[in-house]
Amino acid sequence: MREPELPEEITGKELDRQVWTQLRTLSKENAQGVARHLVAAAQFLDDDPDLALEHAEHAAKRAGRVPRCA
Repeated sequence: MREPELPEEITGKELDRQVWTQLRTLSKENAQGVARHLVAAAQFLDDDPDLALEHAEHAAKRAGRVPRCA
């Protein structure tokens, strides 16, 4: 699976703090990548659902078994 291109303006810092807490089990670099793809998935959901799905799937693949937020 190829990595979908991320817009430069998406930093991952837009992600909710509670989700960031769950990503702490990942390396810093990987957590930032997962966060950026999650933000991109949310951003593209209405205008390009196929691209949003690509970002969500890529984030899930990179995150592995990170626990879900309650």
